[in-house]
Amino acid sequence: MNFEQQFDIILNVIKLQKHELESDSKDMEHIIEYLSLLVSQIFETISLKCNLSLLISFICELCDYSRIQLIKLNEQIDLLSGSQSKPMMMTLIRMNAINEVNQYMDGSKPLMLFRLVEVVLRFVRNGRPLLHFMKIWPTVSTHLVFASTHKDMNISKKAIASLHDIINAFLSSYSELDFFHFNESLFKPYEKLLRYEMCNSEIQQELVLYSICEFVEGELKEIRSGWKSIFKALRGLRLSIDETQEYRNEQSKFNCSHHVQILTDTFEAFLRTDNMHILAYASIS
Repeated sequence: MNFEQQFDIILNVIKLQKHELESDSKDMEHIIEYLSLLVSQIFETISLKCNLSLLISFICELCDYSRIQLIKLNEQIDLLSGSQSKPMMMTLIRMNAINEVNQYMDGSKPLMLFRLVEVVLRFVRNGRPLLHFMKIWPTVSTHLVFASTHKDMNISKKAIASLHDIINAFLSSYSELDFFHFNESLFKPYEKLLRYEMCNSEIQQELVLYSICEFVEGELKEIRSGWKSIFKALRGLRLSIDETQEYRNEQSKFNCSHHVQILTDTFEAFLRTDNMHILAYASIS
């Protein structure tokens, strides 16, 4: 007996007993429990059984709702920051903002970002057609880039880590054929984050760089056309290097040498590629 049938049985029993839902807390608890199970089942099976059209619609709705959550959370963080500089601001407003932020942080209010990542990872690891992933990736990657620049560092770290996990799962499940250049789009989020200076802090930038380095070291043969996006992303480091050279403190010098080392190691790894088509394609800007 599946969840839908069990849920229908519960509703029928309640109707036969002529109980009002609001008056019987036990009935409400049963309904909420089974609704929660049904929702969990939807998230577990949606990426495996539904057709492409339904999957795209579901992913778009998830991204839209997640974006609303993240924007609202950003507004609450801004409110907290502003209230610290304005002593006359009402204490009640500040307490509401703190409560709102804490509810997301402790899991009382689940972030749809995490649900989205679970759906996409399950989708990739269960071998659906490559075309299906190509259809949803622009929407998913755009949202992950947005989440990676969130003002809350925990959410930002989770988004960057999720981006890494999805790309890694994809490279493990699909191999790019010659003259097909989807991997360039796969690594495009890194280009957006670094080249267009979307990272709000040095920590976010370092996390993105660390993710790129892991792919260069561990998935060298699977990057293929993704090299073009990686090199475009690393172009964003030039300004950071130029700026850090103006400072004399030790930390700035370390960051500068660290970025130079990343560029050198990445280029050396690229030159070890034995596929002339990949070398030629990545060399064309």
